[in-house]
Amino acid sequence: MAGEALLGAAFGMLIDRLASPKLINFFRGRKHDERLLKKLKLKLFGLNKVLNDAENKQINDRVVKEWLDELKGAVYDAEDLVDEIATEALRCKVEAELPTTSLVDESCVYGRENDKEKLMKLLLSDGESSDKVDVIPIVGMGGVGKTTLAQLLYNDGRLDGHFVKKAWVCVSDVFDVSRVTLAIIEAVTERAFYTKDPNLVAVKLKESLSGKKFLIVLDDVWNENYDNWNALMTPFGFGAHGSKIIVTTRNESVASIMQTVPIHGLQRLPEEDCWKLFSKHAFEKGDCNEHPNLERIGRKIVRKCKGLPLAAKTLGGLLRSQRDLKEWNNILESAIWELSEEKSNILPALRLSYHYLPSHLKRCFAYCSIFIKDYEFTMKELVSIWIAEGFLVKAKNNKAVEEKGYECFRELLSRSFFQRSNANDSLYVMHDLVHDLAQYVMGDFCYRLEDGKPHNIAEKVRHFSYVQHIVHGFEDFKGIREAKCLRTFLPLNHRGIGEKWLSKKVVDVILPILTRLRLLSLGSCMIKELPHSIGDMMHLRFLDLSFSLFNLYAV
Repeated sequence: MAGEALLGAAFGMLIDRLASPKLINFFRGRKHDERLLKKLKLKLFGLNKVLNDAENKQINDRVVKEWLDELKGAVYDAEDLVDEIATEALRCKVEAELPTTSLVDESCVYGRENDKEKLMKLLLSDGESSDKVDVIPIVGMGGVGKTTLAQLLYNDGRLDGHFVKKAWVCVSDVFDVSRVTLAIIEAVTERAFYTKDPNLVAVKLKESLSGKKFLIVLDDVWNENYDNWNALMTPFGFGAHGSKIIVTTRNESVASIMQTVPIHGLQRLPEEDCWKLFSKHAFEKGDCNEHPNLERIGRKIVRKCKGLPLAAKTLGGLLRSQRDLKEWNNILESAIWELSEEKSNILPALRLSYHYLPSHLKRCFAYCSIFIKDYEFTMKELVSIWIAEGFLVKAKNNKAVEEKGYECFRELLSRSFFQRSNANDSLYVMHDLVHDLAQYVMGDFCYRLEDGKPHNIAEKVRHFSYVQHIVHGFEDFKGIREAKCLRTFLPLNHRGIGEKWLSKKVVDVILPILTRLRLLSLGSCMIKELPHSIGDMMHLRFLDLSFSLFNLYAV
């Protein structure tokens, strides 16, 4: 799987570029070089033929996986070489002439009426425990619909006026008390607030909630540390009686630390409800009456989804544009259903949805592992990044490359690889199981610097991102020096943080080493100048200096 993601699409683009008139004209007349070019193309064609077989074998064969990893590295290098040749060809051409950008669709939810009504009674009650604040845990396996159920409750009109303040916060893997508290403050006050002092953060939340009845959703919690939970809870105690906190988690031990009322265990969907959800995404208007043969196969596919809404929705999106009986049978009988989840923790249904993506979409999707879980992004932002990385080329019908990027984005959205943010309809996120899939596909070629992670970065890493804090020193980044073939340097905005400062030493010492960068983002990093070596980055296609103190005369 990982093999074809980064290789199938990459091979196709390499072969296309090697066959381009610009490159052929550059080599024309240089017989030795022209023969080498033809030889390289033949080798690429040969390697491309064995990829599909290797893709399936690598899951259970470590030797094949290591070979594919080596091949990926070689393909990255080949792309850089072709890039350099294309740049040289352009330079020669120029020298030869005269100078001259918490929502839910309830119609797509099935089988959760009883769960919703049971929890709604808890939310509308004055308090089910002796505590001022009831903590209601929703527990279930990944992909079963915990977040969707919380969204249904959060957006229900019956809660309008019942709670004075509402907040939705994605917690995810790293449970940082200050970060979560800041996100709640920003949601309930609708204003940005930041301080490094954890006491001031807690006091601000206390002031914001004091005497008010509130509803707060903490989505996707993994914290098992009671002290962390107790520190977060302290300001909540100043709210009005009847306030509620909904917690969604996969882990029952996490829920037991937080609960003040019985845990609500969310079960898998009944098969008929799972079929309705699948149909909604697989058929126009959810109507399968015109396709009885597809319905027969579709119901068998739904049984293999084992009641997981995410699986049904994703496979429905995959098959929406397919009306060929053979294609539906291929999904039903695929050997991928039999692969163990234990080795990669990836749902077979998600593997299948990825496996049947067109190759150019596989590469675009896999790259999204560069984002942290629950990271919100815009369509324009991601398409610009794809273009910078060279994943999109100009269409033959002269359609702008940006428009092709938007089409790719919309296709991944329709197949449920992306979904709209719960907080803002113009932003998008990935379900954390889908993010796990992207990570699995990309492997060690992508590195995200997050809290608590070691800073040892492998030489083969090509894409690097980091979560922005107020100040980043040289020590945080010195490991990048080993990744000399890095293509991406991308800061990820941390919600609730204003100005961010990047050490001058990072700019002066590390950036000049990274000569293969295609994307360099220093937006909001408050840097004052760039090194002269920026002019030597011939691969650079995307440079973001927005909201910096950049001195235009420094270069």
